[in-house]
Amino acid sequence: MVGFMDEAFADAYLQNSCEGAGATAPDRKQFWTAARNKLGAPSANAGHPDIQALPPTAKPHLRRVEQLNPRFQQAISKLKWSFKSVEIDPLLCYQFHVDTDRAQRACSSAKTKPPTPGELLQTCLPLSPAKLRHQVSALGDSGLFVRSDDLNVRLLDAKAGATKGETWTATIVWGTATPLVSVVNFGGRYILHNGYHRAYGLRVAGATHVPCLVLEANAWNDFVDPKSQVFAEALLNSADPPTLAHFTQGRATPVRLRSVTRVIQISLAELGLPDHYQ
Repeated sequence: MVGFMDEAFADAYLQNSCEGAGATAPDRKQFWTAARNKLGAPSANAGHPDIQALPPTAKPHLRRVEQLNPRFQQAISKLKWSFKSVEIDPLLCYQFHVDTDRAQRACSSAKTKPPTPGELLQTCLPLSPAKLRHQVSALGDSGLFVRSDDLNVRLLDAKAGATKGETWTATIVWGTATPLVSVVNFGGRYILHNGYHRAYGLRVAGATHVPCLVLEANAWNDFVDPKSQVFAEALLNSADPPTLAHFTQGRATPVRLRSVTRVIQISLAELGLPDHYQ
């Protein structure tokens, strides 16, 4: 979605996150200008997808997702939610890119074109997170180093607890983030929150709607991590926002993304601080 970025941000993005987009500033500007021109007219019904109830036959699966998926509470947070079938193309996008190879892998269990209702449920609302792929290295007595090629690996929790005797333990929990496709209703517009690769891959396979969690948010920070790098709220509220249709209709300019590794560093240290720092 380089075309939706302003020139300075696009130049930095192309240098830091992409390969082959131009070695010089004039080359990158030309690339960015072409990307802006490729976007075309605003998407029809941007932010206002068709939303349907899921069929009664889906209820047993949905009940199992709610009861058995260990990331369900993480996915809904404290927001009002419901299960719905939501049209893909008009959904607003705050994510900059979709990795087409990753999208294909994410949808590999959907063999039918277009995917069957059962395949859509299993792909978009699975009963468990994906298998964790990671390596853990000890940093002597100063901590741990966790590496993964799966960017969904996250630090999930940290807590302290007493043990027998005069010792204490701390528990650090990491794992894959929620695997549930979710859409957020924010200010009457619907934004794809989680599941970009599956939404794209299933649309390419012929699906028009995806089963998902629909969350009701009152504030931008209800569903956007302030530390994340995404398109701004103002752009998504504009008359010409980025949508899934820009990806699925070939209006987003292809880039070659640099490979990225997820790293979680857990550090331990003993400090003696003056009282006024405590």
